[in-house]
Amino acid sequence: MRLELYSGMLKMMSNFDRPECITPVYNYECENAELAMRYDLGKVAGEGSELTQALNLLNWLSSNTFHSGEYDNSIPFNALDLLEYTFGQPIGKGVNCMALSKILTECCLAVGLKARIVYIMPFNPYEADNHVVTVVFVQDLDKWVMLDPSYNAYMMDSDGVILSPWEARQVLAEQGEIRLNDGYNYNGDYTGEVTGETHGYYVEYIAKDLFWFIGEDGSGQQFYVAPVGYDAREYFIANIEYRIREFGESEGLVKWLEKVKGEDVGYVSLGEFGRRPYYL
Repeated sequence: MRLELYSGMLKMMSNFDRPECITPVYNYECENAELAMRYDLGKVAGEGSELTQALNLLNWLSSNTFHSGEYDNSIPFNALDLLEYTFGQPIGKGVNCMALSKILTECCLAVGLKARIVYIMPFNPYEADNHVVTVVFVQDLDKWVMLDPSYNAYMMDSDGVILSPWEARQVLAEQGEIRLNDGYNYNGDYTGEVTGETHGYYVEYIAKDLFWFIGEDGSGQQFYVAPVGYDAREYFIANIEYRIREFGESEGLVKWLEKVKGEDVGYVSLGEFGRRPYYL
C-alpha cells in the first residue's frame, strides 16, 4: 500500500520546471591520483564498456565494505580516508550510504568515468532518513545511471534498461515495472537472485526517497532539485525541528538549524541536472 502512496505523490508532483534556476559547474577530475594506485582500480574496473567498469567498481566496493546507519561521520569525507577506515573491515567499521556513495563516486572518477554523488530525498520532513547514491554517465548509453553501493544495486525498467534516479522516479510515478539486478544484497545477505520480498522492500524504500534531489557542484556547494511548489528549505527546517523533538537538542542540530535558516541555496531544474556532461 505504501508503494502506491509514494508513487501517487511522485505522479502528482512531477513538474520540475522552476524559473530562475542556477546552472552548476561540475568537476569530473580525480582529486587524488593515489586512490587508483593504492587499490589498483584500473584492474578492478577492467577493460570493458563504461557501464561494465562502473558495475565492476560497484561490486568490488559492496563486496569489501559494510553499510552501517550508526556510523558517525567522523572520518574525513574522501575516498582514501574512508577506505582506510572501512575497506575489508568487519561490520562494526561499516559506514553510511553517504560515505559509500562518496567512495564509489571518487573511484569512478579515478578511472576516468564521469560520476556525481546524489542525495535522494523524501517528501515527509517528519522522519530521520534519506538515502544517497552515485550517478555515472555512460557514453554508450548517452545517459546517467544510478548505482547504490549500500545495496550493490541498480534499477532497470521492464526492458532491462538501467535507470537514472529521475528516470526511476518517472517509472514509479506511472506505476511501471522496476527490475533489480541479481547481485542486489544488503551487507552480503542475498541468495544470488532478487526475491519478491527483497524487491518489494527496496523499490518501496527508494520510491519514498525519490521525491526530490540534492546535488553538489564542483566546489562541493549543494543545490536543490525539487518539484514546483515544494520548498526544500522549509523541509529542512521542519526536519531539524523534528529531530530535536525526537532525539533531544544538541549543539550540532542547533547549528544546522541556524545554518539552514540563514543560507540561500539555489535550485537547479531537473533538465539541467540530468544533462550530459557539457564537453562530451
